[in-house]
Amino acid sequence: MGWHAAKVTAGRCYVLGLIVTRLIVRIASRRRFTRVASVALTIEIALLILFVLASGKIAGIVFAALAIGIQAATITRFDRVTVYTAL
Repeated sequence: MGWHAAKVTAGRCYVLGLIVTRLIVRIASRRRFTRVASVALTIEIALLILFVLASGKIAGIVFAALAIGIQAATITRFDRVTVYTAL
């Protein structure tokens, strides 16, 4: 796989991580589930471990991009300030 295809794959996985995580956060907030950030960040940690194990392969790019998307969609409030780190 060439660099162009790897960049496109990473971008798609990032956006997928954003969309799926925002949907989960929204559903969890409607159901008053308060630990959604803990669950999402645990999934991010697992993806980063998989990234380290698969380094140098396309799977590593996929795992890293998904982890970054999850983090960007999960952390939207810091103290009283709303933070947007996604698109």
